[in-house]
Amino acid sequence: MSHPKHKKQAEKSDRSEFFAARASTPKATGLLDQAQDGDGGNDTLPLRTPTGSHNLPVTQDFLQTCLEDMSSKILASIQSTLRELSKDVQELGDRTARVEQRVEEQTSVHNELADQVHNLQQLLNQSQRKIMDLEDRSRRQNLRIRGIPEEVSQQDLHPFLIEC
Repeated sequence: MSHPKHKKQAEKSDRSEFFAARASTPKATGLLDQAQDGDGGNDTLPLRTPTGSHNLPVTQDFLQTCLEDMSSKILASIQSTLRELSKDVQELGDRTARVEQRVEEQTSVHNELADQVHNLQQLLNQSQRKIMDLEDRSRRQNLRIRGIPEEVSQQDLHPFLIEC
């Protein structure tokens, strides 16, 4: 027969093993390797711990706590990611606004230059017409008429042309 002192130590050992195994359950470690549902109607499920050495009953409250914990962690992660994305979108919006402002400035400069080119083209066309007119006027003194001898003076030219 076993000694009562050894029996108490064995019970103490079993309790400490139970609580040690409980401390390494998914709630403490964040891991849920496997939960199996035997008949679907129980509110306790056997749980394989991360080490796989103990089967412990898992209550619905425990699972609810684990799910709430995971849910809050996921929510925090999503919120953090959302803040980062919001910051990135804001930065992109600012950059886009600066680019649009530059495009507006460049468009304004382009339009001014296009107007100047148009005005200069008109001035060039007008200057070319004036040059052609001046060249034509300068050639009037250089007319040669064939068939009239060069000895005919300018005073005699009119009566000579009427005779011919």
